Amino acid sequence: MTRKIFDVLNYLYCIHRINCETLMKLTYGRTLLLIAIISVVYGLIAFLYYYYTPYYNGYISDEIWYVDSARNLLYLIGLEPRLSKPYTATIFLRPEADTQEIISLINTSYPDVKILETLSKIKAIYIETNNISDLES
Repeated sequence: MTRKIFDVLNYLYCIHRINCETLMKLTYGRTLLLIAIISVVYGLIAFLYYYYTPYYNGYISDEIWYVDSARNLLYLIGLEPRLSKPYTATIFLRPEADTQEIISLINTSYPDVKILETLSKIKAIYIETNNISDLES
């Protein structure tokens, strides 16, 4: 047990430049408290960084590509996917696009299109229509 504590303390010394002798003088409880505080601070910093980093500047989850990939595979083997009403689609916008302007454009140009949801973390609009030609234009 003391070997593990020493390894953790040695790690803290190397990473944080904390005086190893000072850490060795700490009691077991205070050492665990110090390790917990450092872990919480690191966790909080990582959480805040990833929470406030816009998603369109980095990785986009694979799940949004699954439907398109499945359709492409069906077309390659000569099958055509069945579409059922109502038709839905997600419109991904550029980061600089004005979401409200796009929504008003959809409402005026396509009266049969219903906006189901406006996504906030990634700029996108989820729509529904009974007329497939609305999605193709």
